[in-house]
Amino acid sequence: MATVEMVRNALRTVFQENNWNYDFDTERGIFYTGFSLSNAKLDQVRVLLDVCGPGGSEDPHDECQYLIAFGRCGIRADESCMAQVAEYLTRANFGLRNGNFELDYSDGDIRYKTFVDCEDLLPSAAVLQDAVTIPVDMFDRYGNGLMSVVLGVRTPEEAIQDAEKDGHARLA
Repeated sequence: MATVEMVRNALRTVFQENNWNYDFDTERGIFYTGFSLSNAKLDQVRVLLDVCGPGGSEDPHDECQYLIAFGRCGIRADESCMAQVAEYLTRANFGLRNGNFELDYSDGDIRYKTFVDCEDLLPSAAVLQDAVTIPVDMFDRYGNGLMSVVLGVRTPEEAIQDAEKDGHARLA
């Protein structure tokens, strides 16, 4: 059995071993980090990671149930492009194996979510590294298309075809 604190410590080790900067909000029990993107016109992705016990408990001594990571790129869909962005994200989500894009219809917030089941185990360093980097990789892959749809330059279908043209889109 891994406790919330054990998973947090393993995550800290992953950050340190990769020389990644991060902040930890002790009140909320959430890690924050950010990465620059290499292929997308978006500047960076902020990632927040929440390690939780039963019922979302943040108590470090509780048995860890899951780790959830959210990547955010800082752009929002307004009402004028909400339907097109929803279509683009739905097309992007189809076939993804580890995580999905989400769109909040109330404010246009766009994020990518991954989930790690920690019940009865301590995730490996590779699994924890994936939880951090997969949201970044997905915004790197789909960010340009997302921007073109938000700006009305391309249709969702055209933008997805471009994002997935090299066939590596389904790795996550």
